Amino acid sequence: MDHKPNALRSNNLLSTSLIKAFAILLIIINHTLIFSVPAEQLGSVNKHYFLPFWLYQAVSLFIVVTGIHYTRSIEKMVNESKKNWGGVFSWYNKKVFARKFLRLWIPYTIMQLVWLLDYIWIKNGTVGKKTFFYYISGGMGPGGYYTLCIIQILVVFPILYYLIKKCNIIGLIFIIAVNILYEMLVKYGWVTASFNRLCCIRLFTGLAFGIIIFLFFDKIKETAIPWIWFIVGVGVLIWYSWGEYHLQFVSSWVSSSFAVMPYSAAIVWFIIVKEERLRILYQKYLFANRLFGMMMKIGKSTYHIFLVQQLYFCLNIYDRKSISLLQASLIDVFVCVIFGYIFYWCYTKCEMVFKRKMNA
Repeated sequence: MDHKPNALRSNNLLSTSLIKAFAILLIIINHTLIFSVPAEQLGSVNKHYFLPFWLYQAVSLFIVVTGIHYTRSIEKMVNESKKNWGGVFSWYNKKVFARKFLRLWIPYTIMQLVWLLDYIWIKNGTVGKKTFFYYISGGMGPGGYYTLCIIQILVVFPILYYLIKKCNIIGLIFIIAVNILYEMLVKYGWVTASFNRLCCIRLFTGLAFGIIIFLFFDKIKETAIPWIWFIVGVGVLIWYSWGEYHLQFVSSWVSSSFAVMPYSAAIVWFIIVKEERLRILYQKYLFANRLFGMMMKIGKSTYHIFLVQQLYFCLNIYDRKSISLLQASLIDVFVCVIFGYIFYWCYTKCEMVFKRKMNA
């Protein structure tokens, strides 16, 4: 069956840029919270501010949007290929895959080198096997698992896409079953809980929802399915936060687990369906134009902002506990976004110069 999600064909979706921008701000605030509030108080803070329902959804929002963007990319390859699944295999073309991989790995390596210089010359640290392990496993700093997981997603994404495209609901059920199996292996000690930081399996369901949103956009738009996703996810979060049911088959990071991904997918959906209205606001009103324009710039540079915040929190420049959480959040967001965008701008300019020289 041919599915044509016309509303999602644009390379510059305003809605997903806004989601990514908002999500990276939440990630920075979350890490400010971790570095500002004593561990024993985090539980009460979570419940008081309903953090599982918004702050802890940042990574899940990113993953669902990644599923949408990667599907758009692979669909273009499929449409350009004469063979039915030629585009899927084009994803693994050496030049295509290398370009995607290096866009992740080179900025990551630059930030890790800056951290290493600080570690050796400022903190008088010594380099050993652990340092190399940190490098290949996502680096130092909060969110260090993300780069490694995204690289793994690059490898497996065409398989997830194929399962959903070819098998539809059965494909989704299979992916969710893999997530459940993984959580059960962790629960019974076959896999350590810390392996979450090294493995992208727990993110499969979010990617699957992103694929579904793209492939079946027009069909879902006529149904109540997004509301069902929302209700299911909210129900799990309520049980987890205030009820006696504690998701016994989910070992850790419950708020971003596969069981809550329907909630994150619903949020992404509700924003995406407003794409045309957001465009009208962007074009018609000066305030919206300025605000959305700034958010779009942040949205484009989210990965570089993430890498900067990873380094920034490692440096521990000031004592966050000496000021209010709001003040610390504002400082951290401002520094990470500004320097992250500068890093993105400089990196893209250097990349363009390098390409010109290579093509000359």
